[in-house]
Amino acid sequence: MKFLDCNKEDFETYEKFLTLNTWAMTKSFFDFTAPEDGKKIIIQKIKVESEVVALIEYSKGTYDENSLCIDNFEVFHKGNGIGSEILDFIKKETRGSVIELYASTKRADSFWKKHGFEEDNDGSGTIILRLFN
Repeated sequence: MKFLDCNKEDFETYEKFLTLNTWAMTKSFFDFTAPEDGKKIIIQKIKVESEVVALIEYSKGTYDENSLCIDNFEVFHKGNGIGSEILDFIKKETRGSVIELYASTKRADSFWKKHGFEEDNDGSGTIILRLFN
């Protein structure tokens, strides 16, 4: 499994596979020119063997200095276990960190909770899912 940088052209290639409305703003992030902006928001394509199977967008989380916030994550062909494999890989690579996200659908909420994420208050009264990895 490889996480590879995703540029604007790559994103446009895979955009047809994206079903979550939360991706709508992502395209504009590629137009940022300040180097520090690129470090705050990371967009990657995830390759398994020779096929790109998913896109992920993440940034620094709000919980602490080592936390990670998954802003968008979408597997192109759902229901075959690849999302779980990717998440297991992420959890292994970020051991000791807090991973957080806002679930965008009921199906997503169920997926994240199945993998150990728990509801927490983000400080504004909105539910955020967190995994204390």
